[in-house]
Amino acid sequence: MRSLILLCCVAFSLLASLSACGGGPQSVLIIEVADPELPSDGVTTTTITVRAIFQGNPVEDGTRITVKVSDGQLGDRGEQEAEVSTVGGAGTIEFLGPYEEVDPDGKVVAITASFTDPYEQVQQASATLLMVPPPPIDGNAFAFFCDVRNAGRPQGAEPLRIGCTVDAKDVNQRTIPADFVRFEFMAEVGYFEFDERSERLVWVLPPGQEPVDVEPAGGAADGEPRWLDTATGRTRNPRDGIVSLVVHARGRPGTADALHGEPFVDADDNGQYDVGETYFDADGNGAYTGPGVSATGEARIWRWAKIMLTGGVDPTAAVASGLGLWQIDDQANLTVDVARGATAKLSLLLVDSNLNPIASHDDLDNVSLRASPSSAEITPGEQQLARDQVGVSFNANTGALDGYETRAGYLKSSNVVYDFTLFNGLTPSAMPAPWRLVEATVERTPYPGGRQITDALPTDPSEAPSGTLQ
Repeated sequence: MRSLILLCCVAFSLLASLSACGGGPQSVLIIEVADPELPSDGVTTTTITVRAIFQGNPVEDGTRITVKVSDGQLGDRGEQEAEVSTVGGAGTIEFLGPYEEVDPDGKVVAITASFTDPYEQVQQASATLLMVPPPPIDGNAFAFFCDVRNAGRPQGAEPLRIGCTVDAKDVNQRTIPADFVRFEFMAEVGYFEFDERSERLVWVLPPGQEPVDVEPAGGAADGEPRWLDTATGRTRNPRDGIVSLVVHARGRPGTADALHGEPFVDADDNGQYDVGETYFDADGNGAYTGPGVSATGEARIWRWAKIMLTGGVDPTAAVASGLGLWQIDDQANLTVDVARGATAKLSLLLVDSNLNPIASHDDLDNVSLRASPSSAEITPGEQQLARDQVGVSFNANTGALDGYETRAGYLKSSNVVYDFTLFNGLTPSAMPAPWRLVEATVERTPYPGGRQITDALPTDPSEAPSGTLQ
């Protein structure tokens, strides 16, 4: 009988790493999960530990154990299968669950591990963890903005590229990274992509794409500035150059969301949905659903951003709109009479064809004027262009214009008008001399990374200030 038992011990130790002699296994593999329940937010991680025991002792250091998961990612390489090396009989690896919308009951992720013991037998173990719905995004900690508010239209074949930022936290105030899984994006023109090099969200506008042509609101006296472009037959106004961008996601509505219905692209910038505008059908009823969300449940929350596209200086637009390209001493006339030793203020309005102020993205960009004769000195010699200047304002909650700018209000917007001083340097005995502008140039970088363009403004006496130095 004793020989039979010994033979049994040898046979089992060779085949299955079991000890009939001792009545227990020679090899043991154990999987431990630090957090058996994990939110499927694509951010939260947990640690998987695998322990291997051989003949009652931890396996030797450096033993390789293979770990597999049915979903999610393991380690830095983000794969579903990885190897760990033991120290003191145990190896660890980080697990990152996927972001996905799971049922309230959760989703089971299967974990398996295996290693080859000293008897060349493959030992296996299994475990599970439960992916539960992630905490919703907090609507009171959700914002969307882009690096540039006033950007020049694409020059040549290169597209316009502007970095944008999604600031989001869940209701536990944990930061949520922007991606194309939990967040969705809409754009009036152009599209969004993720730049792997900068690890940033980027709005891209190919050359030739323009925002929607919008009819001006109100009458000529109290509406926004406008002018009839006879070359195209269009009535141009500031909102023609504004691009509407949207990000939306599932979340818990915040204070601002009480004003919102389903996400939509506000192409006419009036702060409300209009038939034909692109929207996200969050409730799936096939029609746009307006405001009325509950602030206590989970719904579709969204934020807007606006970018103004501007071209070069358009003197025709400025004059035809009634805004006036040039202003002398705050009066819209084209003559000036300056006594010896005296000065006169000369103002220049810099707007594009949509009557939006042009802006700079380079500290070297400037506007400069030059006059003749030399006794007619203009100071300053040049002025730095305003950075990221916009001539319209938007409601922070709805994205609509906060009332259309009146003509007077538009002209008084900061840095839209550039002021110069004309000085009459003639001596008392000198004869009066006519003067005129012989050079008026604007150098401007249309957008970050774009090339600089130079606009030469009209200096013909019929189009630019002229007069006599007394």
